[in-house]
Amino acid sequence: MAVPIISALNSKRGLPMQRVWLDAIQRRIAYTTAVLGCSKGFKMLGLTEFLSQRIQALRVKELADYAGYRKFVAARETLASVPNALGPTLTLMMFTLINDGNKLTPSVAFSTLSLVSLLSVPIQEVVWAIIDLQLAHTSLLRIQSFLLNDDGTISEPSLDLNSVSPSIEMTTMVPNGVSLTDATVYAGGNPQRPTLQDISLDLQEGSFTLVLGPVGSGKSTLLRAIVGDVKLDAGGRTASRDFHSFAFCSQEPWLPNDSIRNIIIGESDFEPIWYSTIVSACALSIDIGRLPTGEQTMVGNKGMSLSGGQKQRLALARALYSRIPVLVLDDIFSGLDINSLKHIAGSVFGSSGIAKRHGLTVLMTTHTATYFVQQADRIVVLGTDGRIAEQGSFGKLINNPNSFLHTIELREENAASTSEEPNDAVQIPANPVGESDDALVSPSARRTGEFSTYAYWFRSFGLRLSLLFLAATLLAGFFWKFMEIWVRWWSDAEASRHSLGYWIGWHIAFALLALLFDFAKFWIILVWAVPHSSAHFHHRILNSVMNAPYWFFFKTNLGSIVNRFSNDMTLIESAAAGPILQASESLTMVLGSAALILAGSSYASATLPFLLVAVYLLQRFYLRTSRQLRHMDLETQAPLVDAIQETMYGISTIRAFGWQSASHGKFISLLDRSQRPHYLLLCIQRWLGLMLDLLTAVIATAVVALAVSVPSTSSASSLGLALLNILGFNGQLSTFVVAWTTIETSASAVFRCQNFEQTTPNEQSPLEIARPNQDWPADGKIVIQDLRATYTPDGPDVLNGISLRIAPGTKVGICGRSGSGKSSLLLSFFHMLENIPRDSIYIDDVDLTTVPRSSLRERLTAIPQETLIIPGTMRENMDPVQKRSVDEMNSALEKVGLTSLVADRGGIETNMADIGLSQGELQLFAVARALLRPSKILVVDEMTSSMDLLSEKVILDLVRTEFVGSTVVAVAHRLATIVDFDTIAVLDAGRLVESGHPHELLQKPDGQFRRMWDQQESQDR
Repeated sequence: MAVPIISALNSKRGLPMQRVWLDAIQRRIAYTTAVLGCSKGFKMLGLTEFLSQRIQALRVKELADYAGYRKFVAARETLASVPNALGPTLTLMMFTLINDGNKLTPSVAFSTLSLVSLLSVPIQEVVWAIIDLQLAHTSLLRIQSFLLNDDGTISEPSLDLNSVSPSIEMTTMVPNGVSLTDATVYAGGNPQRPTLQDISLDLQEGSFTLVLGPVGSGKSTLLRAIVGDVKLDAGGRTASRDFHSFAFCSQEPWLPNDSIRNIIIGESDFEPIWYSTIVSACALSIDIGRLPTGEQTMVGNKGMSLSGGQKQRLALARALYSRIPVLVLDDIFSGLDINSLKHIAGSVFGSSGIAKRHGLTVLMTTHTATYFVQQADRIVVLGTDGRIAEQGSFGKLINNPNSFLHTIELREENAASTSEEPNDAVQIPANPVGESDDALVSPSARRTGEFSTYAYWFRSFGLRLSLLFLAATLLAGFFWKFMEIWVRWWSDAEASRHSLGYWIGWHIAFALLALLFDFAKFWIILVWAVPHSSAHFHHRILNSVMNAPYWFFFKTNLGSIVNRFSNDMTLIESAAAGPILQASESLTMVLGSAALILAGSSYASATLPFLLVAVYLLQRFYLRTSRQLRHMDLETQAPLVDAIQETMYGISTIRAFGWQSASHGKFISLLDRSQRPHYLLLCIQRWLGLMLDLLTAVIATAVVALAVSVPSTSSASSLGLALLNILGFNGQLSTFVVAWTTIETSASAVFRCQNFEQTTPNEQSPLEIARPNQDWPADGKIVIQDLRATYTPDGPDVLNGISLRIAPGTKVGICGRSGSGKSSLLLSFFHMLENIPRDSIYIDDVDLTTVPRSSLRERLTAIPQETLIIPGTMRENMDPVQKRSVDEMNSALEKVGLTSLVADRGGIETNMADIGLSQGELQLFAVARALLRPSKILVVDEMTSSMDLLSEKVILDLVRTEFVGSTVVAVAHRLATIVDFDTIAVLDAGRLVESGHPHELLQKPDGQFRRMWDQQESQDR
C-alpha cells in the first residue's frame, strides 16, 4: 500500500506546492536580475537598502511558500520508511501466530528478515522512482504550458509570399518588400489601449523610409511590426521572399559580452576589407585604437565598458556588416555627437554611402531628423493616437505649414549639438571585464575542499538545531539497528522466559521510535535548519552585492552574480537537505552494520585493517574525481546561464537577423558541454557500485569462511545477524559515499558564496562617520576642491584636479566630449568612484567622503540616464519606499504629461510591463519619480535624449519651476537644454577647461563652448 499512498499524496499535495515554489523562485530571480542589471540606477536613487530588504523579503516569502512542501516531504519520507520498520515485525508476528506461538529460531528469523530486506529495498526504489517521474512530469507540463502560451508567443518573420493574418483577406498583389494592411496592435492585448491603429504601409525594396512622431506615438512598435516581432491584433502583414530577415538595431543596443570584433562580425564570416569599411563608416576606428586591447576589448555586460554613442555605433556596424539588404534602425542616434552623426549620415546614408551603393532598404525612426529628412524617399508621421497622421516625400510635407516636419526643423535649428566629439574613448576602464564564474573559486577548494567551508556552513544552521539533528539521527540509527538485535535476542531466548506479546510489543515500540526519530530528523533538517541556513546565506550574499562598489558590476559578469542567487541557493537549500539526510542516516547504518558484522565472527575483526585500507583507497579516488566533476558541472553551467540571459535580452534582434539557428546551435553546444560532467559522474558511480559490491562479497566470504572453519567464534543468531547486515552493507556504503559527494557539491556552492562574500569589496569606508542634520542639504551649496577620482582602486584617473564652486540654487550644465568625465563627475556626487585622498566635494560645508553613502544618496535627487524599472506596478516603481500618496503620484504624472496614457492603460496599480512605456516615456517617468523626491540638489544625466520638442520643453520648464530653489547639475545631451542655465562647465580629459555663464562663454572666440556652438550652427546652415 505504501507505493500508491505516497504516489497519491505526492500528486495531490506535493506537486502543486512544488509548482508554487518554482514560481516564487522565478519571481525572485527576475526581480534580482532587474535590480542588479541597473546598478547605477539603484545606487544613484539611494535605494540600496530598500531593494536589499525587498529582495530578501521575496526570499523569505519563497521559503514560506515552500514550507508546506517541506513539511509534506518530512511526512512522506517517514511514511516511506513504514514498510522497513513494521514489515519485519508484522512478518515475524504472523509467522509465530500461524505456528501457534512456537519458539522463533535464528535460522527462521534471519532468513525471514533477509527476504523482507530484499523485498523492501525495491519497494523503496519504486517509491522514489515514482516521485521523480511525477516531478519530471510536472516540469514537462510547465514547459508545455510555456510553449503553448499564446500570450508569450511572438510572431516570426514569414517566408510565405502569401503570409497574411486571417483577420483580413489576402491581398491580390504581393509587393517586392513588406507591407502592413490595416494593422492594429493593442497594448497588453486590451482593445481599449491601442498602440497602433489601422496602419497601412508598404516598404519597397531599395527605399528609405523615415518614421517620425511625438513620444509614445508607436514608432518603435511600428518598426517591430514590420520585422515581425510584434503580433498583430488586427490587420495583416505581407512579406516577399527577400524580406525574411532584417538588420535590426533596437533603441537599447543588444551587445553580448564579447569582443568588439566578434560583435561586429556576428554570425557572418570575417572579410578584412569589408570589416575595415564598416568600422570606418561607423566612426569606430579611433575608438578602437584608443581601447586598451583594441578590437579584442570585451564590452562587458550590456556594453557597460562603452559610452552610449559607442554602443549605438557598434550595433549599427553589426547591422551593416551582416549584408542583410533591409536595415531597420530604432532611434539609434540619440547618443551620438554631431560629428559622428554627420559622418554616419554621409558615409552610410548619403548619395554615395553604403546604403545607396548596396541598394539597402532602410526603415528608420529618430529624434535627430535634420540629417535624414531630405535623404528619405518617404516620411511617415505617427500621431498621438497611433495612426498615420501624414506621409509623403520631404517636398510634399515641407509645403504643408501644419506638418510635423516644421516642428522637427524648428527644434533642430534652435538646438545645439550634443557636446560630444567623434571617436571618443570609453568612459569606464574596460579591463578586466566579465570575470567568469571560475575565477571566484580557488583551485585549492576544487582539489580538496576546505574545512572552514563546512564550519561556515554548519554555523548557519545554529548550534541548537545542529545538536538536535545529531541527536535525532543517532537515536533513529540506534533503534533501526536495535530492532535487529532484539530479533536476535528473541530467537535465542527460551520460550518460557517471556510471552510472545512481550517480544512483538517491544519490537513494534522500537519500530515506532525509529519512525518517530526519523520524522524528527526530517523535520529538523527540512523545516528548520536548511531554510534558516538558506535565508542566512542569501542575506549575506545580497548584502555583499548591494554594498559592492559600482566598478564591481562592470568587472563581473551579471550571470555569475545571478548564479549565486539561483543555482547556488538551490543547491544549498534543496540539494543539500537530501544528501545530508542520506549521508547521516547511511553513516549510522554503516557503522552499526559493521559492528554487527564483526560481532558475528570475532576473528572477522582481523580483516578490519584491510577493509579500512580498501575503503580509504576507494574514497580517495572516487571523492576526488567526483568532486572535480561536480565542480566542472557547476562551472560549465555559468556560460549557459550567461547565454540564456544575453539571448533573452536580445531575442528581438536575434529573430530579426534570422540568427535563431545559430543561437540554437550555441545553446546546444553549451548544453552538451554542461551535461558532460554529469554523465561522467554517473559512469564513475556505476564503477563505485561495482567496487563496493566486490568489497561486500569479500566481507561476506570472510565472515562465512571463518564461521564454518572456526564454529566456536560465533553463534547461529549472531552469524545470521551478520549475514543480514551484509545484504545491505554495500548499498548503505554506496549511498553514504554518493551522498557525501553530493554534500561536497553543495559545499562547493557554500564555498562559492563564502568566497564571494570574502572577496567582494565593500564600498563602505570607516571614515564615513558624519551624521548630517535632518534637513541637510539645506542650502545646496557645492564646493569641489582639486577632485581626483578613479573607477577602480588601481585604475587610471578619470577626474584630474577639478575645482568648482556652485552657489545655492544655481543651474549648472556639464558638457564636454564623451570620456571627458561628465558622468564621472556626477557619480562623484554620489560617492560611486574611488576618490584619491586629497581634497573632495563639499555640500553645505560637509565633506562627502565622511557621509555614509546610503544617507548621502537618499538626500540627493537623481535622474539617471538609465531608468531603473523593477518588476511590479507603476506605483511601486514611482515610490518604492511608499512615502507618497496616490494623489501626489498622479500629480507628478500629470506634470510630465503621462496621466492620460497611464489611465488608458490601467492606472498606476497596473504592472509596468503591461503599461509598456517607450524609451522617451520612460525618461518622462523618471522625471515624475524625481518630482516625488524633492531636495536641494538635483543631479541629471541626459534626461531628454529620447524626447520630442514638446516633451523636452515640458521637462525643462519643470526643472525651472519644481526645482526653482534647488541646485541643479545636469549633463546635457543637447546644448540647447543648458544654454539658459546659470553656469556652464566644460570638461576635457577629466579636467575643467572652462566655466562661466553661457553668454560669457559664447563671447570667447577661442573658447571650447563657443567652438561647439558654432559647429552646430554651421551644420544647421
